[in-house]
Amino acid sequence: MHILSLNFDKILVIEEIEDDFFCSICNNLMYKNFQCTNGHIYCVSCTETIKGKNGGCPECRVDFNTTSINRYLERQINKLKIFCPNKFYNTTDYIADEKYGCKHECTIEELESHLKVCEHSFVKCPNNIDCVKIRKTLLDQHLKECDLIKVECELCKENLLKVNLQRHLDTECLKADMTCNCSLVLKRQDLQEHLSTVCSMHPVDCLYAKFGCTKKVPRCEIDDHTQKYNHHSIIIKKFDQLTLDLESAQKKLNLCSRKFQGIWTISNWQKRCIDTKKGEFLALPIEIGSRNFQIQLYPTGKTNSDGSVSLFVYNYSGSDVTATFSFEVLNKGIRKG
Repeated sequence: MHILSLNFDKILVIEEIEDDFFCSICNNLMYKNFQCTNGHIYCVSCTETIKGKNGGCPECRVDFNTTSINRYLERQINKLKIFCPNKFYNTTDYIADEKYGCKHECTIEELESHLKVCEHSFVKCPNNIDCVKIRKTLLDQHLKECDLIKVECELCKENLLKVNLQRHLDTECLKADMTCNCSLVLKRQDLQEHLSTVCSMHPVDCLYAKFGCTKKVPRCEIDDHTQKYNHHSIIIKKFDQLTLDLESAQKKLNLCSRKFQGIWTISNWQKRCIDTKKGEFLALPIEIGSRNFQIQLYPTGKTNSDGSVSLFVYNYSGSDVTATFSFEVLNKGIRKG
């Protein structure tokens, strides 16, 4: 607690004090003061405000850069009797704590020494920085009851705040006992496996869920459900849908297996035309479904002597087939179809 932060007006034992003891600007008791060269006195806070505005004395307008302390006034004020600030719940509202507050009275000049030894001062709880401040006289009892102290869960040995212990036991602790709907008592860590594998009361999907049955029944009733409900119509409906899906997929597959589309890039074309002899060819093997084909390109022609390019498509599948094909030639940006 910093003495300068106190509002001494609120802790005076005798409230009727001479008017000269109060600042003429803010009306607060001038525990610390400054006066101008003409003797007009103001509290520290108001003095700093005046200097910050580069103003003169509010009463006589004399320059306020040269000030002094009125020692007589300071001594008189320091002799005033006050209550210990720890008499109150806080130094904001100054509401007296009649039960646990400090009963000590002293002069203002004695206050600093008293605060160093006052047993009713407020201290931080050592358990947690988020805990409330507590009076020294109540600290021992508080430490026994503090909810923000670290404790160990007796079941899983995890360290956590005391305030969270019960919630941890109720909802989180893996070693805590749980009672399943089937009345079996087991550890929380084992509950999920129990539910997913053996619990007789846990709702499970019907055996025909993948065929469209949306019923969920307790595991112990699954046989009765299977016998009671006729799932044949669901299976037939699912079968019909799968058949349609298969036919659709087969049609798409057939289309894919009967077509081929691609790009054949031949680099250094001019050089190949010079180096390739008549009757020599470049080959591009392709597969269409289960059939093997080969495109053969003769840069200088196969049998013709006019220097034109020859292109053939050969069927190597071993059976006759009718094929329709088209191609497009791109040479230095010029397309020929």
